[in-house]
Amino acid sequence: MTDYSFQAEINQLMSLIINSFYSNREIFLRELVSNASDAVDKHRHYVLTESKQTPVSDYHIRIVPDKDNKTLTIQDNGIGMTKQDIIDNLGTIARSGTRAFMEQLNKDNDKTSLIGQFGVGFYSAYLVADNVKVFTSKDNEHHVWESKANGTFTIDTWNDSDIEHGSKIVLYLKDDQHEFLDDNKIKTLIKKHNQFIIHPIEVYVSKTVTEEVEDTDEEPKDTEEPKDTEETKDTEETKDTDEEPKDTEEVTVEDAEEEEKPKKMKKIEKTVQEYEHVNKDKPIWTRTPEDVTEDEYKSFYKTISNDWDEHLTKKHFNVEGQLEYRSILYIPKRAPHDLFEKSADKKQNNIKLYVKKVFVTDESESLLPEWLSFVKGVVDSDDLPLNVSREFLQQNKVLKNIQKNLIKKSLEMISELSEENIQIFYKEFSKCLKLGAYHETNYRNKLMNLLRYSSSKKNTMITLKDYTENLVEKQECIYYMCGESIEGMKKSPFIERFNKIGINVLFMNDPIDEYMMQQIREYTGDEDNKFKFVSVTKDNLMIPGEESVEENDSDEIKELCKVMKELLGDKVEKVSTSKRIVEAPSCIVTAEYGWSANMERIMKAQALRSDTMGGFMNSKKIFEINPEHNIIKRLSVKLKNEKTLDKGSKDIIQLMFEVSLISSGFNFDDPSDFSKRMYRVIALGSDCDDEEVDVSVSDPLPEKEEEMEEMEKMEEID
Repeated sequence: MTDYSFQAEINQLMSLIINSFYSNREIFLRELVSNASDAVDKHRHYVLTESKQTPVSDYHIRIVPDKDNKTLTIQDNGIGMTKQDIIDNLGTIARSGTRAFMEQLNKDNDKTSLIGQFGVGFYSAYLVADNVKVFTSKDNEHHVWESKANGTFTIDTWNDSDIEHGSKIVLYLKDDQHEFLDDNKIKTLIKKHNQFIIHPIEVYVSKTVTEEVEDTDEEPKDTEEPKDTEETKDTEETKDTDEEPKDTEEVTVEDAEEEEKPKKMKKIEKTVQEYEHVNKDKPIWTRTPEDVTEDEYKSFYKTISNDWDEHLTKKHFNVEGQLEYRSILYIPKRAPHDLFEKSADKKQNNIKLYVKKVFVTDESESLLPEWLSFVKGVVDSDDLPLNVSREFLQQNKVLKNIQKNLIKKSLEMISELSEENIQIFYKEFSKCLKLGAYHETNYRNKLMNLLRYSSSKKNTMITLKDYTENLVEKQECIYYMCGESIEGMKKSPFIERFNKIGINVLFMNDPIDEYMMQQIREYTGDEDNKFKFVSVTKDNLMIPGEESVEENDSDEIKELCKVMKELLGDKVEKVSTSKRIVEAPSCIVTAEYGWSANMERIMKAQALRSDTMGGFMNSKKIFEINPEHNIIKRLSVKLKNEKTLDKGSKDIIQLMFEVSLISSGFNFDDPSDFSKRMYRVIALGSDCDDEEVDVSVSDPLPEKEEEMEEMEKMEEID
């Protein structure tokens, strides 16, 4: 046995490997299994190019946990190492035999793909072990390498070799790492990291099986032995002499009948130990789409997603060029319950990144943005640049290129859905598309083309393209309304004028629509035609073919608007005549660049909303009246005749304003006054006495007699 010293400051470097290179101790198994896979590939290449040996038919990687000796063994029948190979590959930190092998192959223009590109992968074994032995055989040389990571290692001959070629790594686990002796734990890690390595990975497991065996535990019948007496002896002698011999054939039949009786069986449990093939699933993304069946796609989707349901659609593609990679992307049928859940523990893990079919990570936010987090799949590249531990990706142009292509393919998947499937998709994932339109300027128009909305003229949902292709004469804008429900918006006074002249209005009832429309100002249609989005609930509304209403207002209406503003005070920004309502007497709109009524409702519902933000973004209410409505006509005539409004008329204006708040989607800051005022109206209509109902409000109603007289005068005016 010969002692050697490492060619590096091993103590410092080993500490760096354990504490910095790897964030999770379980990574050691992935690294050692990956190295074993490389060794098998090297041996196959060696046999085909340099040796006259026949390739091995049963290449394998075996993992044996030994709970008695607290060791974990990883064995392969790959290339193995000579003594010089051991010194070169295991004696120098960060020198990789795989890397040197690849460099030699590249000189020969060979395209063989191997996993291990860094020499530190082997030393991840010291994450869980305090002593490591490597038994290896090559070219009739058998050696064992051993080190406790204390600055030295030993190499000795291995006389009792039971393998012709290959390596066996024995890890003497630390006291706090015995969890890696559990075969179920090992199988879980293999399925996570090395599931798609092409060579069989076998784990030595203990199983309890049930077998049927013959029941031999029957108790013998109790029989009394005959007494040895003179009488008995005489009787036996008499029988021997007097009785005729029995029929031989009859005895034979009786014996046969006894033999034909079924044996009594019982079930027993026994423990057996055997190798179990773990990585049975195959990497179907390495094949061409034509060679993969639909059942294989379904099975693979359930393997990577743990989804009980089938996928909605898929896309299998290869990308070639400066960077080559293969990928399969899936869209599920159902959105997960925590799709938009935000927490420190929840990470985006739907896209699994592989390098040479070895799992690297599923937590990279660089592969797909948040708004495509519902897409599941795999990406596998042979030349993706990684750091020394293969655990963390380098942020560079390569990843950006991959992300760009994955987004492009994902949007293609959605646009290629059939009409039936697009309905399913939109119901589950429309919020994701709207989130993308809100955040992404580069993909905004593509996402806008995928959106669908209900409208005032169509019973089915339509796209923006459908809307812009059916504009009325002189229409240059896309009119929309945001609200709480589709049915409520269909009956809203805001769309009365649009219904009358035949202009379609889009209805948006998703809270995220409000956020999206604050960010998006226009839509680009075919031939680069741009259409501005206009809310029908905002001020300064321009309707095709409709002239400004205020220019035609009579002096009486203008004076009424002035008096109403004085009466309502700070509750409204201004009072003006409306060009959007036809049947309703009034409505309340908001400033063009402020919050709408729906947005104000959404923001007030936020548990952690900022009062400072609400201060200057709260809706600036504009009270619009319909000069053609009877109530407005009566009020204007009364004001003209009497030069002022009495208490009854003022209360009518207050009620009209408060009812407009409700119909326009606003909430009351103090609903008690409105409630009492409505009770007073009910009392007047039902001839109740004042004492029978509480009518005390901040702006009290007139006496009953005065009210009745006022109502009579209004009828005369009409």
